[in-house]
Amino acid sequence: MKYGFLGAGNMGSAIIRGMIKGGFDPKEIFVYDLLQDKLDLLAEECNIKKIKTEEEVFECDVVIIAIKPIILDENKVRIKEIVTKASKKPKFFISIVVGKSLDYLSGIFEKSPIARVMTNVNAMTGSATTGYCMNEYATKEQDKIVTDIFSNLGIITPIEETSFAAFSAIAGSSPAFCYMFIEALARAAVRGGIPKPLATKIAAHTVYGSAKMVLGSEKHPLELCDMVCSPAGTTIQGVCSLQKDGFEASIHNAVKKVMQRDCEIGGN
Repeated sequence: MKYGFLGAGNMGSAIIRGMIKGGFDPKEIFVYDLLQDKLDLLAEECNIKKIKTEEEVFECDVVIIAIKPIILDENKVRIKEIVTKASKKPKFFISIVVGKSLDYLSGIFEKSPIARVMTNVNAMTGSATTGYCMNEYATKEQDKIVTDIFSNLGIITPIEETSFAAFSAIAGSSPAFCYMFIEALARAAVRGGIPKPLATKIAAHTVYGSAKMVLGSEKHPLELCDMVCSPAGTTIQGVCSLQKDGFEASIHNAVKKVMQRDCEIGGN
């Protein structure tokens, strides 16, 4: 089976690396990207097949659309023409384009099997959280193709398309929020006298360990929080300060803004 990638940016490249690590044959992966230098480096690293035209991408059995939403908007008519004229049409389309619904994608690829996928930047370390949904033309075999590809990047779960905007916020965008939190912790530690590199390492590993506690425990996150807060202790003072300063409300507002923008990109 031939896998064609339209786009090899950060996410496209992460998916390709994950596929190869998971046992996919590099000789079956064909990649097109406008940035030739970046594509050359990827081809050298992964031994994939770089191709020179978009038309060649759409001659593959499975096509992964890994370009920015605005690029897809600007080129959707041309892409539709390429697919229509292709001598060998793809059997399956997988889109990781932010905000673009199955209905939007069907306007380009018509009655083809399509999967809409949202993953995150943690794919680069094999720790991604990926959600997906499929249109009515997709089969169980094509569902397996999606899970086979993206399970190499982390965990993957089916998501109702009506929940994609929320998933985009809590899985797609929240790594940025986590990085901000880690940086804030590290800067606060610097104020307390710890050198920045060490402070960053401590903060990052603490967040990592806390996430493992949530995933490995049957306790509610707030129960775990209470476990750390001794009566009249130090931690409860910090927790109360965060609550007073609107910590949770700011997270809710950030998620709401992400969802709004996701809908705007999708034209909703």
